[in-house]
Amino acid sequence: MKRFAVFPALFLIMILAACSESKDVENAESGEFFLDSIYMDSVEANSTYSMIHEIEWTGEEAVTINSFDLVKENHEPVTFDEDGMAYEVYGADPLKQVGVYSEDHNIGAVEDISGYEIDDTGRIVLVLRLGEVAEDPHRAARINYTVNGEEQEVIYDWDGYKQFSTEES
Repeated sequence: MKRFAVFPALFLIMILAACSESKDVENAESGEFFLDSIYMDSVEANSTYSMIHEIEWTGEEAVTINSFDLVKENHEPVTFDEDGMAYEVYGADPLKQVGVYSEDHNIGAVEDISGYEIDDTGRIVLVLRLGEVAEDPHRAARINYTVNGEEQEVIYDWDGYKQFSTEES
């Protein structure tokens, strides 16, 4: 008789395991972001630069970016007064050349980041106005996006943002 009591317990455990596994598969299937590895070397304080990233989306469905922000510890926004950095973020044509460009370089057409759609790869353009910027081990990018009608958010932890700093001009 004890044998029959074990089967319902095993059956319940298998159902719970299958449900948690399917949730993980569902989250993995929605996709994730990858940013290229651009590092800014020897940038001067009190200047403006444009950083053009390649951004890849691995999901099967297109993703719409609602916002892209630089954040620091406790996910507080990066500000010019506290962090020496002001920025504007745009989306751009996926064929745009990636890299870091000085203020006098024309980077061409950009579009509002809010509503920027990525089906496979795209470009994120950060126009950075810099004061004195120190390295910050907590600096990251926060991407708020919509995929499959569901709004989501991810913190993109990348060494390039953490190690970014300026030199005196």
